[in-house]
Amino acid sequence: MRKPLSLLIVVMFFCSTRPLYADSPMAFAPFRLTAPTEIAGDFDALSKGLASGDLPNSFCYAENSTSVPEKLDVIGTNIDSPVRLASISKIITSFWALSVLGPHFRFQTELTWNPKSKHLHIKGAQDPFMGQHTLMFLASELDRLGIHDIEMITYDSSFLVFEFADTRTSYESTVGAQSNPPPQAAQIALLKYLNTRNWPRNLNRLYKLLKDKSAAEKIKMQAAPQVLVRNVVLSDTDDVVGDAGSVQFSYQSAELLHYLKHVNTMSINYPPNIIFRSLGGSDALKKFLFERLQFSADSVQMYTGSGLEFYLDGDSRQQRVDNESTCRNILKVIVALETELKKTTRAAAPHPTGGDSSVRA
Repeated sequence: MRKPLSLLIVVMFFCSTRPLYADSPMAFAPFRLTAPTEIAGDFDALSKGLASGDLPNSFCYAENSTSVPEKLDVIGTNIDSPVRLASISKIITSFWALSVLGPHFRFQTELTWNPKSKHLHIKGAQDPFMGQHTLMFLASELDRLGIHDIEMITYDSSFLVFEFADTRTSYESTVGAQSNPPPQAAQIALLKYLNTRNWPRNLNRLYKLLKDKSAAEKIKMQAAPQVLVRNVVLSDTDDVVGDAGSVQFSYQSAELLHYLKHVNTMSINYPPNIIFRSLGGSDALKKFLFERLQFSADSVQMYTGSGLEFYLDGDSRQQRVDNESTCRNILKVIVALETELKKTTRAAAPHPTGGDSSVRA
């Protein structure tokens, strides 16, 4: 079997200057450049060094500056050889998501509440950052809206929850690479994080930390939410909608641009896997790249949105495959991504903050 090549590419990273709790607790602050202003070494020397030995590497750069990917003058070593992408895959996933959904897209989770039956139904949106922080924020909002005693929560199969999606644990997590989190994960998390009256000491401490950080961003959270949840059940049938007296709310995530910027800054694995699958997965991505950048079918193979390995035989984990493409293709994607971002005047602007809630009637 052919030994996969590795990819060497110059990337500038941007780091957030504040936590993730502004306007819905998942918005992002302005980013500051932390990469060095000069790149050490000589490109030609590096390219010759890679070529002189029998190293399975690919290295490339563009000699010209252009906003048209097809006009790039690409120089380097093994520039058209398939290489294992690893986390460079996140750039392709980001370009795809921004092109299809737009930078200002928000994942919108719908909630329907029947005060008579005390039934809350959640219609998910495959929000890739639905985790413990967001659920605690939702608990605060339910308390603010006067919803304290919930007999039944039902949620549909699009309500995906990874408990640690919005924490550092997700940075290296393999959850979501092979498939979406199981529905039971949402059931367990809803009982754990919305049932505030039964929070143990560690969750009360975590909530206080989130509340204090949110206050610094002018986002108000309840002092001590009092919510009781008795039952949580998976149900794709919304029996609450249309009932007399039912009230509907929506939780809107931060804009997609800020989600993706955080994903690439920290190289988080879970969210891009969910986004990749929600957009249609491997075949849909190939079709998109062919239509937008004329990538041939054999020049790109993507199985996950993050770059984690994928197993064709599932849990048996014997038939491993990896994301692969060429160095030339990656440079084209970077140029196309930059062009996509320039389409909007707000692309580089910080997410607006303020005291307005993210859960709205």
